[in-house]
Amino acid sequence: MSACEECKLSVNRSAKDEVVCTECNSIFHGRCTGGGRDLSEAELDLMSTRVCMNCTSKLRAPRNSSSDTPVKRVVNVSDLQSPITVDFLKKTILALREEIAEGQAKLQQSLQSCLDKLTSNMEILTKQSEIIKTQEKINSALQGDNLQLKKSVELLTDRLDALEQYDRKNTLEIRGVPFSEYENVRDLVIATCRAVGVDVGAEAFDVCHRLKASAAQPTPAIVAKFVRRDVAHQVLRGKKQVRRLSSRVFGLPGEEQPVYINGSLTLVRRKMLSQAKKLQRERGYKYVWVDWAGNVKIRPVDKGRVFTDELQTFMAECA
Repeated sequence: MSACEECKLSVNRSAKDEVVCTECNSIFHGRCTGGGRDLSEAELDLMSTRVCMNCTSKLRAPRNSSSDTPVKRVVNVSDLQSPITVDFLKKTILALREEIAEGQAKLQQSLQSCLDKLTSNMEILTKQSEIIKTQEKINSALQGDNLQLKKSVELLTDRLDALEQYDRKNTLEIRGVPFSEYENVRDLVIATCRAVGVDVGAEAFDVCHRLKASAAQPTPAIVAKFVRRDVAHQVLRGKKQVRRLSSRVFGLPGEEQPVYINGSLTLVRRKMLSQAKKLQRERGYKYVWVDWAGNVKIRPVDKGRVFTDELQTFMAECA
């Protein structure tokens, strides 16, 4: 037997008319928590475990004094004393239905908003995809134009090189002639021509001068531009008839050194000749030479094929 904390009368523990506090385990009569009214079995089942007023006050006090602890709802005495009726349950269920309906409406609205955004984004992506396809077509067309322009530039470069080389047909380069401080370059060129059997005078030349010295060519070459192209060709043919041409023909002091006479080449053809000679050294090709028109030629073996027009392709394949 225990006493009711409200009326201080005894409570039969075997009876159903009792309510136990979940915090302090104090026992109450059902009618003491029901405002003096005997509670039904359903009400007693629902209120068999509750928090009494004293425990409610103790729980509420520290929460009210703390700013960090959220206020939580606890069952107070008035709740304990409020009877649970069918109307109360109906109202509660109706309120829950309304809250659920409102939540469903908000959810439906949110889903519709997401769907609208997805539809809008799909439209944007479709437009962007169309723009990308258009740009790809433009890029493809530009690539074709660029390729055509490259071919045109290569063709124009070849034509320009051919025109420059044509202008050099009456120009020779003489290398190995010793340099002296007070030299007359025109007289040196005349002496060179006479050494190969071509008798010319000063009137045969348009201009004669030395190139700048370099680390590769410490003795600068002499460039001689003839008035007549056939005279330049006579000098080249005469050089082939002379077994050895050296600096002795000039009567200059110093060590004897060989003298070379070649046609003047454009920068493009000089690079091509250098590459051809490199291939000749590396692969043992038989002949590398330059013809009267300034074309570089390779004949890998005796009586073999001569590469001229397709020389660059041939050298690229050999590299």
